[in-house]
Amino acid sequence: VLMSFSQVVSRNVEKEEARKQQIARFNQENEAQRRVHQHLAKWEDSKYLGWKEYLFSWAVPSFRQSPLPHVEELKSLARHYYPPRAEVKCHICDFGEGKAEHKIVNLGQLEEYMVVKPDWVDVRWIHAPLGLGLMHSSVEDIFLHEGETGREFENAGRSGWPYLETEIFNFRHRQNFQEMRDVYLLLRDRQELQHDLDQSTWKADQNASLHHDIDWRADHLALEPTFWNLVSSDMPWQLSEGLSMGSLCPKDGLAPIGRHVETQTLSMHPFYKDANLVRDPFRTFHRGDGFLLTLSPMAGVNYLDKNFSKYLAEPVDAMFDNDDASAVGHAYQAFASSGTSTWHRKTVEWFLVYLLTEVGVTPHPFRQGFNAPTLDSVYNSVIQDLKRRRFEEWKPKVTVKLVREHLSCVDELTYITLSLRKKLDLFTVMQLDIKKFETQDLRMGKEPSNFEGESSLERLSWAVATVKHQHECFERLLVDVKVSLDAVS
Repeated sequence: VLMSFSQVVSRNVEKEEARKQQIARFNQENEAQRRVHQHLAKWEDSKYLGWKEYLFSWAVPSFRQSPLPHVEELKSLARHYYPPRAEVKCHICDFGEGKAEHKIVNLGQLEEYMVVKPDWVDVRWIHAPLGLGLMHSSVEDIFLHEGETGREFENAGRSGWPYLETEIFNFRHRQNFQEMRDVYLLLRDRQELQHDLDQSTWKADQNASLHHDIDWRADHLALEPTFWNLVSSDMPWQLSEGLSMGSLCPKDGLAPIGRHVETQTLSMHPFYKDANLVRDPFRTFHRGDGFLLTLSPMAGVNYLDKNFSKYLAEPVDAMFDNDDASAVGHAYQAFASSGTSTWHRKTVEWFLVYLLTEVGVTPHPFRQGFNAPTLDSVYNSVIQDLKRRRFEEWKPKVTVKLVREHLSCVDELTYITLSLRKKLDLFTVMQLDIKKFETQDLRMGKEPSNFEGESSLERLSWAVATVKHQHECFERLLVDVKVSLDAVS
């Protein structure tokens, strides 16, 4: 036993050391790219001079428009924040009796992992960080055509499309979020970058049909499969930019309202001062041969704990390995040593329910023993501060700012409440599908693999209770801030 323990400790130390090296490399590269971004943003901000600044610019160099970074620097900047699609890192997670394996592969190699899994594997989970768009649509279509159709979630899915999706709340560092948005909106129309960026999209592609499928789909939808059209789905959704759940078409992706990232009222609390709460779609596709594909560009922090600010600064590629921050990463780590031996049923449907409920109830500090403030408690604190400031001396600019903060808070709480309502509906109707599956299995003599393991129905009951409580809390907060707004306006 001691020998086994020492081997586990050794593996963990090696893994942590590799992770530290990865973060150090990222930070070094990120600093160089951040300087290029600063020059780009300064160039954009100095384009529109007022008449006074224009006159001063003839005599004072600091008032003149900043130079645009070199073309090669801009190409490198674009690829840093939006990796060419064939180079996007995907995760292959295999689960079998008493063991599990995880490997990272480029999207340019993904098709070969969709066809056959090793004999010892009960469930193969493939996770690709792709949002709604052409690439997402092609990858899901290729995956579904590689194997037999999975059991239909008739109630939780849509008519004729029995697959499941939800929306994930997660936190991104506001500076990184702003940089991503600047790079996309300021570079996407620059023709001198287009050819080389388009060429870089497929350089690492070794798939048999993905490139052809993208070209066919783009022609069918009257879209151009350019670098920017394929990477735009990486950008997270701000709370005010609509609801992504239920989108039916690759054209239904995010259309940014503006360049600048919102300063949320949430950031008035010290714990969240550098963070923005964002939303990402999380879509799942399962097959009858034990394969599960999940697609989501979500790359932020899901779990809240005392190291929150540290996790916010970590690179996107390293987030999966940090199961203290990532719900997607935790879904693998939870079974990394035991595999399917603890599963109630060793089926793709059981793992799908586990995964959806794990990501769907975040963000929260449950796993970390509540060593960080919950989202609803922070909003309650912010609202109480807004209410207190209503009684300060009336000043035009101060009062206008207070009204705007109330309106921002109303917007944020409205979208959070709507999203939680959709999740509650999803988990509730999923119970009907799982009850049907259980009845069918028992009728066919298929007993659970592990009677002691948590069943899908138990897991869903927990998720329904958790999200219902969250929804009720945010409904009360929304009523509270609306009453306060009526009093101040």
